[in-house]
Amino acid sequence: MTLDPGEVEYDRMENVDINEEEDIIGSIASSDQWTNWRDELAKQMFAMEAGGSSNDNRWGESRRTWSRGEEEALLVLLDEAVASGQRCDMGAFKPGTLNMIERQLAEMCPNSGLRATPHIESKLKKWKEQYGIIYDMLNKSGFGWNDS
Repeated sequence: MTLDPGEVEYDRMENVDINEEEDIIGSIASSDQWTNWRDELAKQMFAMEAGGSSNDNRWGESRRTWSRGEEEALLVLLDEAVASGQRCDMGAFKPGTLNMIERQLAEMCPNSGLRATPHIESKLKKWKEQYGIIYDMLNKSGFGWNDS
């Protein structure tokens, strides 16, 4: 069994005055301070994700916000690219695929200004992160989904 280094150090100390009464917790009072702080943080994070706050990145540049139609068009094009064999065995797209998707997306969503780099690449990265989070949640023991 591994010993806690702090306990070993404490056991080696001499002349330690231990006041047993100070170590006893007599009561625990509930407080809403932590709950309020956590709820406020969650609201701020949700507002940031929903675009309710500044969309500037750490360099002060404006971030691109995708519309629902642009996201749906990208999903259709990604599905077609995978179906036509444009994806490698390692899961990444073959060279030139994102540029091809950029051109097709420009036809489907004119005046969107979406580029392969950085827009499509960062959207794919974000979707992969979100997929990983949802995948982990669904595979946790005891997690269930209630559609109602």
